[in-house]
Amino acid sequence: MTERWRGALEICGAAVGGLVVGVLGTVIEQGVLTVGGFPLPWGVVLALGLVATYLLGLRLTFESRWPATAGLLGVIAIIGIATGETAGGSVLIPANIWGTIWTVAPALAGVIIVAWPRLKRSVASTSN
Repeated sequence: MTERWRGALEICGAAVGGLVVGVLGTVIEQGVLTVGGFPLPWGVVLALGLVATYLLGLRLTFESRWPATAGLLGVIAIIGIATGETAGGSVLIPANIWGTIWTVAPALAGVIIVAWPRLKRSVASTSN
């Protein structure tokens, strides 16, 4: 397999993975547990952790930024679709605080992760 095809498959796979992560995050982002009258947003925290972990994994695994960028675009595409109203009038991401955080935070975190410079590890020489 040539390098060009391998790179294209990596990017396509990362984009599909981003779509899956976006769907999973959208499904759980409204989860809130109320303890003592204080809301604990476990859903949005877990969803953002999922996005950050996925994008960090892509960024650390591949030399190129393209797979992480494709994964981020997949997540953003699902969020964009889910914020719209369906034909029946329902919305998957409502306009509340948790929905707003889920709409904005993955893009901000993703841009930081994709733009972060790759630090080269210095290899210790074993010369005698």
